[in-house]
Amino acid sequence: MFLIHPLSTHYVLWEVQPMRPAPTGERPLRLSHMGIAVHDRDEAEATYARLFGMSATSPRWESEEGNFVASPWGLEGRQWLTIIQPKPGPGTVERHMARNRDEQNPHGEGVFLAIWGASDPRALAERVQAAGGRVIPTNDPSGRFFVHPLSTHGVFMEIGGPNIQRGVEI
Repeated sequence: MFLIHPLSTHYVLWEVQPMRPAPTGERPLRLSHMGIAVHDRDEAEATYARLFGMSATSPRWESEEGNFVASPWGLEGRQWLTIIQPKPGPGTVERHMARNRDEQNPHGEGVFLAIWGASDPRALAERVQAAGGRVIPTNDPSGRFFVHPLSTHGVFMEIGGPNIQRGVEI
């Protein structure tokens, strides 16, 4: 096991461990991939290609609602990251980065979003809300929803069905 310093990976601390056997049985919640907010998407793509051998897993896409451009990146066709760059103007990613800016991290880069797959997203949304979490519905027929970062110590959460990637069911 070793760590990769956040200054090398757009302010995300990486812990690299040997592969572990996949868990057996049903998993009600599993991490799909992470969204990393960056100042320069091209530079971040080059970083993850150079350090980890990652490449694009599907084309870049734009979110008008969040005012950002995203690049799905991973290994062997499996997405592990979404590299997210805010577009000019106000938006959720830019606000998040502005809050994280400091002398050490002048652009406010780092983890912005965790994307999870749930065996029953609707039941999980009810549980989160009943426990006091702020649920943001999407009206997606699959039951996909978001959990506001104020409920999760600063990380925006997207939760969808068991096969979620890049914000859509696959």
